Amino acid sequence: MSTHGSAALAEWTQQNAHPHRHACLACAQAKQRCDGTGLADCSNCAARGRVCTYRDPAPGESEAHSFNNDGPLDEFVDLNPLDNGARSATLIPQSDGDAVDSHGLLSGDSLQNPAMENMNLPTQQTTAAFPTPIHVETPANDFLSPSFAFPFSPIPQLGPDDVWDFFVGGSSLTALPTSMQQHNTYIASPPPSLDVRSVLEQESLTTEEDDILTAEYIPHVPQVGPETHARILRFVRNDLPSSEADALASTFPSLQHLDAYIQLYFEHYHPRMPLLHLPTFRPCPEAWQLVLAVACIGCQYSSAGEKSRHVGLLHRLARHMLSREVGLIVSGDPLMGMQSLLLFQHELWFAGDNAAIVHLQLYRNVLATLCRQLLSQEGTILRSQQSADDTSDPWLQWIQSESKRRVLYFAWITECLQSVFFMLPTLLSMHELHLPLPSHESHWQANQSQWQSLPPAQSPRSLCAVLAQIGIEGTLQEDVGPSAQLALLLSTSVQLNQTQNLERAMGIGIGQISADSTTPAAGSMADIQRRAFNTMSQLDFAEPLNPAKAATISSDYSIMVRIIRILDFTPLRTLCRATRWQTTEYGASEARRQLCDTFRENGKRANDCVFEASQLFQYFRTIKALSHIDTMCLLICVLYIYVYIELGLRSSSSTIPQQDGARPSRIIRLDQPDPDDEREDWLSGRHDCQPHLAGIGLLDAERSSARLFKEASRIMANSATTSRLAMALSSIMNTHAVGGIPKFQEDQ
Repeated sequence: MSTHGSAALAEWTQQNAHPHRHACLACAQAKQRCDGTGLADCSNCAARGRVCTYRDPAPGESEAHSFNNDGPLDEFVDLNPLDNGARSATLIPQSDGDAVDSHGLLSGDSLQNPAMENMNLPTQQTTAAFPTPIHVETPANDFLSPSFAFPFSPIPQLGPDDVWDFFVGGSSLTALPTSMQQHNTYIASPPPSLDVRSVLEQESLTTEEDDILTAEYIPHVPQVGPETHARILRFVRNDLPSSEADALASTFPSLQHLDAYIQLYFEHYHPRMPLLHLPTFRPCPEAWQLVLAVACIGCQYSSAGEKSRHVGLLHRLARHMLSREVGLIVSGDPLMGMQSLLLFQHELWFAGDNAAIVHLQLYRNVLATLCRQLLSQEGTILRSQQSADDTSDPWLQWIQSESKRRVLYFAWITECLQSVFFMLPTLLSMHELHLPLPSHESHWQANQSQWQSLPPAQSPRSLCAVLAQIGIEGTLQEDVGPSAQLALLLSTSVQLNQTQNLERAMGIGIGQISADSTTPAAGSMADIQRRAFNTMSQLDFAEPLNPAKAATISSDYSIMVRIIRILDFTPLRTLCRATRWQTTEYGASEARRQLCDTFRENGKRANDCVFEASQLFQYFRTIKALSHIDTMCLLICVLYIYVYIELGLRSSSSTIPQQDGARPSRIIRLDQPDPDDEREDWLSGRHDCQPHLAGIGLLDAERSSARLFKEASRIMANSATTSRLAMALSSIMNTHAVGGIPKFQEDQ
């Protein structure tokens, strides 16, 4: 009987679980002991982060390694991450009868997880090969662009040294029997098996990761069930382009991560935008799109180690859902679809890159159209024939109607915020919003027993009706909650700005209308708008800036009151041009000339605005982290303080000679409350004091502008983990500090 030769070797390897005992090329060259199997990285290569490759198999080995193709197969598609040119996909069949061994080789029958037994996981299809993906920079398919996740790039350009970094999981995942033939070598590659990924998701969490998720877990809503998690994974695997679906499914958050992100949303973001009804929110499989949208935002508040991967993945999914799955979203429950679209828009809005903001503009009209359908009246083309809710429970009826009002008005608030921050016109008109304003938050946050014990919720009137009363009477008579107050404030600002833009475009002003004009309504309407704006922008309506009460819709109102007062004095477009944002040198010079005239003509208001900007600046220095509107508001404060230093303080000091060269001996702390009489003396110019701001020093000192931008960069950098927009703007602030031209970085 022959005991040597290739035939004997083939017979032996078929009867043993570890057929490959050759050292990898790296260990062989270093003369190190290698524990590799030929199918997965050896421990030496894994520890050093190098590629674990093996020599060409001998003829006997090739014969021994051939798989038996009889019976059912699980076919894994191995995307080639090393070749950016002609990408190929190799199918590696695996027998269903394989058992789990010490190297992590497993089959669908060998592991059972009771929590996953009822999951409806998709069956894998047999495909010869996937076509080579073609990345064309169009709104329809650019979400798969390798550089899509700027400024957060958690998914690297895959190369030989970081092929494993793209995937999530422990050694049980990375040791699965997949191989790829590339340049006559075998390179271990992680499998995209959704079944294995779902079964092992809990086991793949490290102890440290589990501790982080447990520590930041605050149960606000019921836990996400495995069916909901599996439904989202099925969408990722079946509905996304096949060239990316397996990789994205492999990196999708585990059930524990997804549940933590949902709870973090309700802990941090929901108080600032109480859109969803928390007491009745259920993350069920039917609401998987809304669950995904909530997770996209909640992920940003986590400290988990896998967060950086998940942020980039969820950002891709948010962009994909807005651009290519709108029909799927709106085909189900209309209200839930509108809520999902609004949250996906918020995720892209605060993504931190210019491309995402521009991409968002292509699909804002979808939500605006759904709002018009909700507002449609009889005789209009968008009039819906849907039957009314037939529930007899008064509480559920109120929740349904209040949910419609809230999704409508928060969509309007979002439109107004984009108009304030990005100078983009709103896609809805104020006169269209004929539904009553949202009810008070005390009713919206209450469960059924609490709601029944409260006085009956009195729905306020529509937005325009309330604003007309404010403009005529000069006061807010109705008892409205913070959400309605914010909608009223932003509406007055946006409407007044639109009127001013129209007057500017027509080359006229209200003062030019003669007394005997036949259109007196124009003047009266402008007066009503201005009076309503002045009333709503009074600080008396806003709570004092208190870091202990940050991140609520009430604090957002207090912030936006001050921001709108600043922008009413110095429009954002003028501020951006004066600080060389998105402009030419001529445009910057012209804007600076306009601001010099403004400061010279109204020095008291210039001082008042820098006082409010300094209060906000100190507030943002004190709070734990920036999120939502905080970053853009901090940017506006910094830009105003900068032009005040350069054009207000220094231009006045150069034109007004000081006696004997002496500087004012008194200082005024802009970041701290001063006695009213001292503050009023400084604002009116009766006392010449040196303004001082913590973190910067004296504003009229040398290099105060550079210190301002450095401190702003530090504040934003500290919030980089919770705000990608803050991380993007942090580097721009550093550019400002050295005198460079600020510019949003484009996608590469």
